[in-house]
Amino acid sequence: MEIRNFDQFFRDNPIPIWVYDPEDYSIQKVNQAMADSHGYSREEMLSFTLFSDFPGAPEGEHILVLTGE
Repeated sequence: MEIRNFDQFFRDNPIPIWVYDPEDYSIQKVNQAMADSHGYSREEMLSFTLFSDFPGAPEGEHILVLTGE
């Protein structure tokens, strides 16, 4: 499968995906599957960081941030 349009792939993907800024961990882009899985609108999720509490997230769900340092 060749991806010609990344924006469409990101937006329409059924897998929850988000993009964050590695400087301040703010969420920069969220697909609808991610918003739906956490019960927020995409606009609401853009006000969060990776360390925000997400009510409704599966028990034990954690985010691991890896750096090249």
